[in-house]
Amino acid sequence: MCGRYALQQDGAELAKLLDLANVPDWRGGDAEIFPGENVPALRAESPDDSRWRAENFRWGLRPSWATEKSRGQINARLETLAERPFFRDALRRRRCLVPASAFFEWESVADDTRGAKARKKKWRISPADEPLFLFAALWEPSPDGAGLAIVTCAAAGSLARIHHRSPLILSRKSARDWLGGGGSAEVRAKLAAESPSELRTAAL
Repeated sequence: MCGRYALQQDGAELAKLLDLANVPDWRGGDAEIFPGENVPALRAESPDDSRWRAENFRWGLRPSWATEKSRGQINARLETLAERPFFRDALRRRRCLVPASAFFEWESVADDTRGAKARKKKWRISPADEPLFLFAALWEPSPDGAGLAIVTCAAAGSLARIHHRSPLILSRKSARDWLGGGGSAEVRAKLAAESPSELRTAAL
């Protein structure tokens, strides 16, 4: 899953790094981003758009038809997007990207004391060869403001030893493919199989 992340770059830096059509309303900084906060997301007005537009969404997706008691979903499993009513319409019509400079995960570590519960070890994961991650995400409008969910997939490589799930991290090309549509099982499998070339992990 993805329950915390960071975005150090401010709006002007993001616009320059990603050649955005507008400057995101974002101050940047090292603080961790929590569910429920308003965060920058990137979307294309049409599949042919050469430049993405930034817009702030609340982290937590709740479709307009959901009851007020329904909790906003911060993550959406790639494997079941097309089947779950909560995400099905957003997959067809409302895809976006979430830029991040790092995300945080907690590893379950067995305690040496017999009978003790496993403790949680916190990790910071960041790109080693790029300034930013681009996470696949979905968004939905709602009466209390549009919200998004970060798409997750099975963790691969070095990430798998920390946690069995991770955000779906996209290359620039795959990010354009994601925004352009194509919700078939084959496309989703291709996106899930892609992994970043190098990651930097640090225990906190």
